[in-house]
Amino acid sequence: MTTDVFQGQIKRIQWNNQVISGLMMVYFLIGILIFVSLVSACFVLAAFVFDPGSAQDMLYESKTQIKFVRFYLKFLFFALAGAFYFVYRDFNQAEQMFGAVPFELRPNDPFYQRLETQCISRGLPVPALYIINDADNMPPGAVTAVVLQGLAKQSKLLISPAVYHQLDPDLQEAFIAQAVQRLYTKDVLFFTLLCFLGYFPFHVLQEANAVARVVFKPFLMITDAVLAPVRRMILNLRMAKLDVGSLELTKDKSSAVRLLDALTPLETLGQHYHEAYLPLFIARSDGPYRLRTLERA
Repeated sequence: MTTDVFQGQIKRIQWNNQVISGLMMVYFLIGILIFVSLVSACFVLAAFVFDPGSAQDMLYESKTQIKFVRFYLKFLFFALAGAFYFVYRDFNQAEQMFGAVPFELRPNDPFYQRLETQCISRGLPVPALYIINDADNMPPGAVTAVVLQGLAKQSKLLISPAVYHQLDPDLQEAFIAQAVQRLYTKDVLFFTLLCFLGYFPFHVLQEANAVARVVFKPFLMITDAVLAPVRRMILNLRMAKLDVGSLELTKDKSSAVRLLDALTPLETLGQHYHEAYLPLFIARSDGPYRLRTLERA
């Protein structure tokens, strides 16, 4: 296979998965619209029951309708703003969230050299490096990492101890390629949005006070049921795109395939971390789709 054919095949697979998963992300915005609409509909229903006069105004008076539309748009704005606030806040608290400490390696350390070389090849600064030091949550021997990028383009790479101590050089190269590819293609931002928009009901319930939690919980549960079917599908598509893209950095398909076997499954991580945070991890996802996609590249 010539270099041009190889790269063309990679670009085609990446484009197809990016378009499909991008369209699915619109579904999550629709999910937030559903939540806002459900709550707004309850206000309308309450008006019909307790104040029939105001309900009649809402049906026939343009001024009342405009007020309702303004209320709806304000509620939608605050719901979206809240989701993006969670992104900003949790990036700054990432080390505490995942029990990570700074991992300062010397420039001549082989792992650091591999990371720096791949970042330079993509024109990226080396991300701040941390090691997850959380025996209560991180499964022993887990091969995984959390990749994060803030709104100001600063990035963080939180690796599990096994990535540094247990992987052979070829697998470390393939693993680093996964992290660098997430940053280079901005997929890290996609996964962050998936984490907060796709699991919007979870984050709202976490932040709400006791009264708001009781009031909003039924609407949030309905919204979550609407969002759930496509979340894992999107995750699989996007991770397969990254598997293929990482080959542009390493040019070594055998190491990429071996890495898929070595990565900790999402199901295992899900026993220790809430499902909402799983998109942030480099991990093995369900089914044979990723392997089939990698083999086609």
